[in-house]
Amino acid sequence: MLVTETFPANITIETDIPDDLWVVEVDPGELQLALLNLAFNARDAMPGGGMVRVSAKNREIERDRRGVVGRWMTIEIADNGPGTPRVFEPFMTTKEIGAGSGLGLSQVHGFVHQSGGAVAIDSGPGKGTTVRIDLPAATKAPSTGTDAPSLNAPYRATGAVLVVEDEPALANTAAELLAQWHRDIKVVQRASTALTLLREGERVDLVFADIMMAEGLDGLHLAEIMKVEFPDMPVLLTSGDSHIAADAAAKGFHVIRKPYRLEELGMWVRRLLVMRPT
Repeated sequence: MLVTETFPANITIETDIPDDLWVVEVDPGELQLALLNLAFNARDAMPGGGMVRVSAKNREIERDRRGVVGRWMTIEIADNGPGTPRVFEPFMTTKEIGAGSGLGLSQVHGFVHQSGGAVAIDSGPGKGTTVRIDLPAATKAPSTGTDAPSLNAPYRATGAVLVVEDEPALANTAAELLAQWHRDIKVVQRASTALTLLREGERVDLVFADIMMAEGLDGLHLAEIMKVEFPDMPVLLTSGDSHIAADAAAKGFHVIRKPYRLEELGMWVRRLLVMRPT
């Protein structure tokens, strides 16, 4: 589990996830990112150690102060850190200078409300922080199939997959794997070269970049620049370092851990590319 791999030994993680939770209709990637954001907030708020508890349960609400009713699946992430009375302030952060900024709550808030749910935060000095996410239970039975696109699902490629990797052997391996699903693969060894190609109008469907680069612009900074200059261009980052991968995921980027399996890479590529019938 990504959370356990990136938490220090002085933080205990407890879970209470029953098997009979109601089904909810949400984007699984956005849900994972929201939970990672909240878990990392708890971690960063307790540099001296503590406890994080992740729990989930079914709830039937007749009516509460928000005026909502019905069946809900509730997820709670609670810590016994110092807490803060200013959690809703803009740009509020518990991180030290140089350790990143923001609590990621805009992503959490946006995801929950787009899913038809609600989020509540209970926090205060000396009593820790508890974040509760309520998601509406699905009104129809779950599909017996999978929403993930098949490796063989047809789509129309309009450009290349751009591989950004400064290790030639790894770049060639990634290109060979990607060539099984995409007709055109381009490989560059510098993130700055990739950015130049994009700015010059190179036709690209997807950028697949290693986060760590020996010199110059790294993959994460490339993704951050692309988010501003090319917001519709999908980016998939990769790293063999769990801490680096977790930090990139917490910033809202899609990350696949090295070493990745053929099927795993294929599913990520299919998920991020725009799917259209041929």
